[in-house]
Amino acid sequence: MAQRSCPKCTGPVEEGFILDVAQRGYLQATWLQGSPEPSFWTSLTLKGKTRRPIVTLRCSRCGYLESYAQDALPARTLAWRPLLIAGFIFLIASLLAVALLVQRAPR
Repeated sequence: MAQRSCPKCTGPVEEGFILDVAQRGYLQATWLQGSPEPSFWTSLTLKGKTRRPIVTLRCSRCGYLESYAQDALPARTLAWRPLLIAGFIFLIASLLAVALLVQRAPR
């Protein structure tokens, strides 16, 4: 970031980031190219969208925040996790159902 003074009061600024709370912990907020597209498994689809981490500057004097999207993030497979989890749960449920049927079968 080239700018190191507040555009509102010319006070000193410090770099930080906006926290994004996820199911499995904390992440840095991310900017995505384009408009949001619904997805059945993940609420929103990320496939084919450019992602950039959001860096935020905060003025130490007046508290003004200014955010910037930095260089693109590498592609991730986050969109597949819910599908894999659902498949794993289905597999376990199927195995339990088969075990119950085998246990109840006449001998």
